[in-house]
Amino acid sequence: MMATIFNHIIKNILTAGMAAKGVMLLFFFTFLTGCGSDDGVVEYDRNFTQVTYTVKPAYDMQQLYTVKAIYTDFKGIQHEEVIVNAAEWVYKEKESGDHPLYLQVVATAKKPEEYGTLAKELYSLTWEYSIHWHKQEGGAHSIQPNAQGRSVKRSEVESYLAENPTIVLVNFSKP
Repeated sequence: MMATIFNHIIKNILTAGMAAKGVMLLFFFTFLTGCGSDDGVVEYDRNFTQVTYTVKPAYDMQQLYTVKAIYTDFKGIQHEEVIVNAAEWVYKEKESGDHPLYLQVVATAKKPEEYGTLAKELYSLTWEYSIHWHKQEGGAHSIQPNAQGRSVKRSEVESYLAENPTIVLVNFSKP
């Protein structure tokens, strides 16, 4: 098939005028450089797991609660990190193979002596999180920024903490 096309192009180039020969030669060489054995298909290595966890607890949340991120790395080791005075906490990991994903972020109410004097009229007990992951078998997925929580008046903080001593901010796992 290729030989037939090649012979046809050469025959047309030889019998054409000078301007047409130039155009046909340009077409011919473009055609030849565009031909290849890969047919434009590029193979990517999909044999990996990648994850990015991002958690943004409001500063007021961090003042009134101890916020702890509990996650498992790709070696199967569980880690715990307390988020302190941080605008955001981020964890990223990428490794070949298929690995389970696990993240839980828990806020535990502090005692009045731990959080100190309440100087503001309104406290933002809010948080936001996003999770982006790629699993070997499932492809790429994400949970876009997900904001939750509420504001609490200074006069209601102690009763709110008593009624909500533990709040699960994020609970995520993929086998």
